Amino acid sequence: MLSIRKEIKQGLTDATGLEVYFVQPPVDVDVAIPLLILEEKGNSQYYRDRNSNIEVVNLSYDISIYTNDPSQLFDLMESVDDYMFGVGLKRSYTSSDMSIDNKLWCKTMTYNCKATQLEDGTIQISQ
Repeated sequence: MLSIRKEIKQGLTDATGLEVYFVQPPVDVDVAIPLLILEEKGNSQYYRDRNSNIEVVNLSYDISIYTNDPSQLFDLMESVDDYMFGVGLKRSYTSSDMSIDNKLWCKTMTYNCKATQLEDGTIQISQ
Protein backbone atom coordinates (compact mmCIF):
# COMPACT_ATOMS: atom_id res chain seq x y z
CA MET A 1 0.00 0.00 0.00
CA LEU A 2 1.40 3.34 -1.06
CA SER A 3 1.25 6.22 1.43
CA ILE A 4 3.11 9.52 1.78
CA ARG A 5 1.83 10.53 5.21
CA LYS A 6 5.23 10.29 6.94
CA GLU A 7 6.77 12.55 4.30
CA ILE A 8 3.87 15.02 4.62
CA LYS A 9 4.18 15.01 8.43
CA GLN A 10 7.86 15.92 8.24
CA GLY A 11 7.27 18.49 5.50
CA LEU A 12 4.52 20.21 7.50
CA THR A 13 6.77 20.32 10.57
CA ASP A 14 9.52 21.88 8.45
CA ALA A 15 7.12 24.37 6.80
CA THR A 16 5.34 25.52 9.97
CA GLY A 17 7.77 24.79 12.80
CA LEU A 18 4.93 22.99 14.62
CA GLU A 19 4.68 19.46 15.93
CA VAL A 20 2.39 17.41 13.68
CA TYR A 21 0.46 14.44 15.05
CA PHE A 22 -1.28 11.55 13.31
CA VAL A 23 -5.01 11.60 14.16
CA GLN A 24 -4.57 12.90 17.72
CA PRO A 25 -1.75 13.69 20.15
CA PRO A 26 -0.77 10.96 22.58
CA VAL A 27 -2.79 11.30 25.81
CA ASP A 28 0.29 11.15 28.03
CA VAL A 29 2.12 14.04 26.33
CA ASP A 30 1.82 17.76 27.04
CA VAL A 31 1.00 19.35 23.71
CA ALA A 32 1.77 22.88 22.70
CA ILE A 33 -0.87 24.97 20.96
CA PRO A 34 -0.92 25.66 18.05
CA LEU A 35 -0.70 22.16 16.66
CA LEU A 36 -1.49 20.29 13.47
CA ILE A 37 -3.28 16.95 13.13
CA LEU A 38 -2.69 14.92 9.95
CA GLU A 39 -5.07 12.11 9.06
CA GLU A 40 -4.96 9.91 6.00
CA LYS A 41 -8.61 10.14 4.99
CA GLY A 42 -8.53 7.93 1.92
CA ASN A 43 -6.15 5.56 0.18
CA SER A 44 -7.70 3.75 -2.77
CA GLN A 45 -5.94 1.84 -5.50
CA TYR A 46 -6.40 3.42 -8.91
CA TYR A 47 -4.15 1.11 -10.93
CA ARG A 48 -1.64 -1.67 -10.37
CA ASP A 49 0.08 -3.66 -13.09
CA ARG A 50 0.07 -7.43 -12.99
CA ASN A 51 3.73 -7.62 -11.98
CA SER A 52 3.20 -5.13 -9.13
CA ASN A 53 5.95 -2.92 -10.53
CA ILE A 54 3.76 0.17 -10.93
CA GLU A 55 1.01 1.24 -8.57
CA VAL A 56 -1.17 4.36 -8.70
CA VAL A 57 -3.35 5.35 -5.73
CA ASN A 58 -5.79 8.15 -4.95
CA LEU A 59 -4.76 9.74 -1.65
CA SER A 60 -6.70 12.10 0.57
CA TYR A 61 -5.46 13.81 3.73
CA ASP A 62 -7.18 15.95 6.36
CA ILE A 63 -5.08 18.53 8.14
CA SER A 64 -6.62 20.19 11.19
CA ILE A 65 -5.14 23.30 12.76
CA TYR A 66 -5.79 24.00 16.44
CA THR A 67 -4.89 27.36 17.96
CA ASN A 68 -6.00 29.65 20.76
CA ASP A 69 -5.49 32.72 18.54
CA PRO A 70 -8.11 32.91 15.76
CA SER A 71 -6.00 35.28 13.67
CA GLN A 72 -3.28 32.62 13.61
CA LEU A 73 -5.60 30.20 11.78
CA PHE A 74 -5.20 32.01 8.48
CA ASP A 75 -1.41 32.38 8.73
CA LEU A 76 -1.09 28.65 9.44
CA MET A 77 -3.62 27.82 6.71
CA GLU A 78 -1.50 29.72 4.22
CA SER A 79 1.68 27.90 5.30
CA VAL A 80 -0.03 24.51 5.09
CA ASP A 81 -1.62 25.37 1.74
CA ASP A 82 1.70 26.55 0.26
CA TYR A 83 3.49 23.39 1.40
CA MET A 84 0.80 20.97 0.21
CA PHE A 85 0.44 22.68 -3.17
CA GLY A 86 4.23 22.71 -3.51
CA VAL A 87 4.44 18.93 -3.21
CA GLY A 88 1.52 18.40 -5.60
CA LEU A 89 -1.61 18.05 -3.48
CA LYS A 90 -4.76 20.00 -4.25
CA ARG A 91 -7.08 21.38 -1.54
CA SER A 92 -10.63 20.17 -2.10
CA TYR A 93 -12.33 21.24 1.14
CA THR A 94 -12.02 23.76 3.96
CA SER A 95 -14.22 23.63 7.04
CA SER A 96 -15.83 26.71 8.52
CA ASP A 97 -14.03 28.35 11.45
CA MET A 98 -14.91 26.42 14.55
CA SER A 99 -14.54 27.66 18.10
CA ILE A 100 -14.40 25.26 21.00
CA ASP A 101 -15.42 27.08 24.22
CA ASN A 102 -14.29 30.40 22.67
CA LYS A 103 -10.73 29.43 23.63
CA LEU A 104 -9.60 26.88 21.09
CA TRP A 105 -10.10 27.42 17.36
CA CYS A 106 -10.00 24.72 14.68
CA LYS A 107 -9.96 24.60 10.90
CA THR A 108 -9.75 21.43 8.79
CA MET A 109 -8.61 21.23 5.18
CA THR A 110 -8.72 18.22 2.85
CA TYR A 111 -6.05 17.63 0.20
CA ASN A 112 -6.06 15.10 -2.65
CA CYS A 113 -3.60 13.69 -5.17
CA LYS A 114 -2.68 10.68 -7.23
CA ALA A 115 0.58 9.04 -6.22
CA THR A 116 2.50 6.66 -8.44
CA GLN A 117 5.21 4.32 -7.27
CA LEU A 118 7.55 3.88 -10.21
CA GLU A 119 9.60 0.78 -10.97
CA ASP A 120 12.67 2.26 -9.27
CA GLY A 121 10.69 2.83 -6.05
CA THR A 122 10.37 6.61 -6.30
CA ILE A 123 7.00 8.20 -5.72
CA GLN A 124 5.57 10.68 -8.19
CA ILE A 125 2.68 12.93 -7.11
CA SER A 126 0.15 14.47 -9.47
CA GLN A 127 -3.16 16.24 -9.13
